Amino acid sequence: MRSRLFRMLLPSLLPLVANAQLQVDVTQTPAELVQNVLLGGGVTVSNVTFNEGSASVLSEQAGAFSGNSNLGLQAGLLLGTGDVTLAEGPNDSGGDTQGGGNFGAEDVDLTALAGFSTNDRSVLEFDFVPSGDSLSFRFVFGSEEYNEWVCSGVNDVFGFFLSGPGINGPFTNNAVNLALVPGTNVPITINTVNNGTAGSNGMAETCDAADPNWTANSIYYFDNAGGTTVQYDGFTVVLVAAAEVICGQTYHIKIAVADGGDTALDSGVFLEAGSFQSSVTVQPLLGAGMNVNDSTMFEGCGPIPFFFIRSGDTSVTDVIQLVVSGTATAGVDYYPAFPSELVFEPGDTIVEWPLTVPLDADGLETMLISVQQSMTCSGMVLQSDYTFYIAQPDPLEVVTTDINGSCGQTHILSPTVSGGIGDYRFNWSTGETTPTIMV
Repeated sequence: MRSRLFRMLLPSLLPLVANAQLQVDVTQTPAELVQNVLLGGGVTVSNVTFNEGSASVLSEQAGAFSGNSNLGLQAGLLLGTGDVTLAEGPNDSGGDTQGGGNFGAEDVDLTALAGFSTNDRSVLEFDFVPSGDSLSFRFVFGSEEYNEWVCSGVNDVFGFFLSGPGINGPFTNNAVNLALVPGTNVPITINTVNNGTAGSNGMAETCDAADPNWTANSIYYFDNAGGTTVQYDGFTVVLVAAAEVICGQTYHIKIAVADGGDTALDSGVFLEAGSFQSSVTVQPLLGAGMNVNDSTMFEGCGPIPFFFIRSGDTSVTDVIQLVVSGTATAGVDYYPAFPSELVFEPGDTIVEWPLTVPLDADGLETMLISVQQSMTCSGMVLQSDYTFYIAQPDPLEVVTTDINGSCGQTHILSPTVSGGIGDYRFNWSTGETTPTIMV
């Protein structure tokens, strides 16, 4: 089951669809948000600050989000260039600001990334000590600048600036930026990740200067026009920030977002609850596909690509223990069953475990995977828990309209098709395969 595949996985090319609405709570201080919301396993945090001041004071620029939405993240910490409650849906405005423009402060690191002066910064910083050899967390970046201000004189921006032992970068404290377009060194901004076209107020040349390959980055973007759960006009798919670190050493991270080039139209970065971790170097992920939606697998199509991804120091042998529980039953709701142990030999980065999830009469089922690993440097056995879902797709429905016609008349039959997953084909009794036919 070993694999030496080096590929980039997209855990959420299609954000989770739901009818509920995003909820944002600003009743916790930035320090409480770090400890109570953001932190996962294997990380000890100290010296939390917000906008270079106390993190023990409430701020409208920092809050906790929750609720089913089309972000692809169920809960977490939200930093914004304005009042973060603006992010609550529905998307009923093409460009909105709530509190933005009143903060004014610039961030020099974000200015360097954006290529424009920055304003309304929201900057969360803290020291941390990892108990493993890697750091990772999941995030989504969203903005009201999409889509009309893409490639214009504004460029909202965010960054994850990591500094500490073994790191030598161009930013403050010799930090490096972890908020990058996957597989590149290009920072994620309005002008580098978007729908691939210049907005009504922009010119393509502006985005060309930010990243010559910017149009290809549209695979990491979700257009939220008409969205019912989130206000932002667009946002990225769920992405992962990761870095190698040295176990037991003290590092510093600066998580920041700002308006670029103006003080209007808010932006925000969503950090998944419990995902800031250094507990394990192996993470289970679902590969992208029509039968996968973030952490949900749909029955009836397969096999579904299921991966275990190793990061950090891959030059050693790692033995990972797996404990699988939940309401889904191996051999019935999915197969084959997961092994109790995974072995990554030196150089291995991916173990692929294709799953088949047959169609059955059960409702929504859960699959809980606990990844346990012995951390050599700390002498600890650390565990991270992941939840996946098995769901039935909406039934395929075909709706037609009765026609009361007279002899000699011509009519067009045009059925409305909904539900199901993936592609479908038409097959009329006449042998035609077009979506409509004339009779």
